[in-house]
Amino acid sequence: MQAASDPSTDVAREVLPDTDDVDTAHTPSGRATRTTAGNSQTDEAERVRVALSSGDTGMMERVLAETKDAILRHRLLTHIVAIHYRLRETSAYRSAFYAFAQQHMKEASSILDALRSTGQPRPERIDAFKMTAIAMDEDSRYEEAIAVCRAASALDLQDGTKTGFAGRISRLEKKLSARRR
Repeated sequence: MQAASDPSTDVAREVLPDTDDVDTAHTPSGRATRTTAGNSQTDEAERVRVALSSGDTGMMERVLAETKDAILRHRLLTHIVAIHYRLRETSAYRSAFYAFAQQHMKEASSILDALRSTGQPRPERIDAFKMTAIAMDEDSRYEEAIAVCRAASALDLQDGTKTGFAGRISRLEKKLSARRR
């Protein structure tokens, strides 16, 4: 049975307390968790988990603003970027997509370093690069899209296609050349 109020808002209020007091928060799964100001890494991970499970981009964005851990930021940014990318036909979402994708790409090196230092597997892809290149291609921003692809290649990232970023660069360069004629 669903409560009359928005559960993601209720969880946000409970999991993101305004004070440093001990707080008991009920997660969307119905499990109670105990958070204290003394265990900020656990608190941060729990806030991220709750935000991601909520599907609420506003909540994810608020939690992102408070999250310091590079790996947790990567998880949030991956979801935020993907959601805004899917809605990019609307100018407000397209602008938000570019802003969050730029942030994700800017943090990519520190994300990869953090994953390596904790022994976690290195991702082959950070989709913000591919999505940004596609959106910039749609906007005829070919030179910028090429720069994004080169930045991804420099980090040894893949884009999930057969030809990779090298093939994408080649196609973008052809479009740029045709426009200059």
